[in-house]
Amino acid sequence: MAAKTNRQTTNKPSTSLKRRFIFIVGSTAMIFNAVIQSVSAFESTLPTASTHDTTLIASSQGRGTLRVINGTGQDAAVKLVDSRTGETRHFVRIGSGDEITIRGISPCSCILKATTGTNWDRRAGRFLQSRAFFQFDDRLEFRETRTHNGVEWSNYTATLHPVADGRALTTPISESNF
Repeated sequence: MAAKTNRQTTNKPSTSLKRRFIFIVGSTAMIFNAVIQSVSAFESTLPTASTHDTTLIASSQGRGTLRVINGTGQDAAVKLVDSRTGETRHFVRIGSGDEITIRGISPCSCILKATTGTNWDRRAGRFLQSRAFFQFDDRLEFRETRTHNGVEWSNYTATLHPVADGRALTTPISESNF
């Protein structure tokens, strides 16, 4: 998957280049899809619903964003994992029908991993029932590039609900690989 960038300058209003890539996500007994598109860095806000747990693992000094929309019938948790170090950079839980935007993602090549299920155990950080685990095969390339007009950076949106004509590939993974 190619990096998606927004051309932003520090002294001009936000603009966005919109490109849409559709991904199909497969899991043992269910199929999910994801939509990756460029979005304005200022287009979405963090939700305040109590069904969200956000854990920042790594530094949030970057400009990149990842918007995750959970249109499935189950709650989900997603991890953004640095593909070079294996370090979890961000971990969020998203209620069914909700969305969240992770902001401040610094440059990295990341793997998006997800789990769905019911009966979230906050202490254990996992679902207790109806669990499925998968990861997207394509990496999310968060980049920041200085140009003569300012800085370009990467913004992604991933939907976990079915999307017509989806094309993304995912791989089921074990709980220990999540």
